[in-house]
Amino acid sequence: MGEINDDRAVKPLITLLKDDSIPVREASARALGHFTDQEAVEPLIEALSETDQNVRVYAAIALGNIGDKRAVEPLIETLESSSGTPSAFAAGALGQIRDQRAVEPLLKALVGEFGDEVRHFAAAAVGKLGNERAFEPLMKALHDEDVVIRIAAVEGLGYLGDANALPALEDVLKNDDAIDEFGMTVQEAANDAINRIKHHQEN
Repeated sequence: MGEINDDRAVKPLITLLKDDSIPVREASARALGHFTDQEAVEPLIEALSETDQNVRVYAAIALGNIGDKRAVEPLIETLESSSGTPSAFAAGALGQIRDQRAVEPLLKALVGEFGDEVRHFAAAAVGKLGNERAFEPLMKALHDEDVVIRIAAVEGLGYLGDANALPALEDVLKNDDAIDEFGMTVQEAANDAINRIKHHQEN
């Protein structure tokens, strides 16, 4: 029903979040991510406490898409108390909502306090918040041994929009030709980030 993007589907999907079947609950949480209906926020927040990992992940994604600030504290709790994939997607959702309450938790995640899987989500997310405290940690992450972290740090600096990052990003563009497992290169990310920062400075 979520694929149809018909708001009449929201109430039935919310009801299905309580279904006995785990696959049904997963599908419902995932489908609600296609809507921006505020009515779904509280049920999705409750779903962050689900026993099933996939339901928690899809609930976090949906809350990020909706962007309601009621979800910020529950997502921070998920980031800090969960592990692995749910925590990572909670970080991503916090980046979408862009509330300053998430700065400190995302910075902790960036330095690995909540596990390695969360770090690359946190790097891009904390940049989106536009807080200057993210600058130095993201600059440091440009030299991480993990190419995924480096790409995410580049993206985070691009979102942050601080022109002071341009020399470092231009160095990355020239010298870091690493590729992640999905075929994304650090240089491509650096080029995008440089263009984003320059556009930000012009506007």
